[in-house]
Amino acid sequence: MAGYDPSSFFTKKSNNEAEVVVTYDPSVINRRQKMSSSELEQARKENDEIAYSIAGSQSLFDKQSSGKSDRKFKLDNAIRTKKVTNIYEAEKLIGVELPTIRKYLRELGYKVDNYKNIVK
Repeated sequence: MAGYDPSSFFTKKSNNEAEVVVTYDPSVINRRQKMSSSELEQARKENDEIAYSIAGSQSLFDKQSSGKSDRKFKLDNAIRTKKVTNIYEAEKLIGVELPTIRKYLRELGYKVDNYKNIVK
């Protein structure tokens, strides 16, 4: 496969320089079929769950896997708001191992004292 070539799907036809007519290949356009009542009900349930997770006490971090930057952001906010004071609390909150928490803390500019408390 040589790669994507948009000219194979769309062509421009012009009668003069000011007019451009675009034609397309209808076989390339995907139309969504009508959803059945069970599919509609399932979609409504999923939307309700998402709305609840946003409005409820559960954060989106509990519903989906988060990347390193998201975890570091969550850790930094938890430390600043005093929700986390030691590395064990941070480990439970973020859901990663202690060495990873220590690495994140170093990257964020925090230190850990002899009692495993997080200090700036």
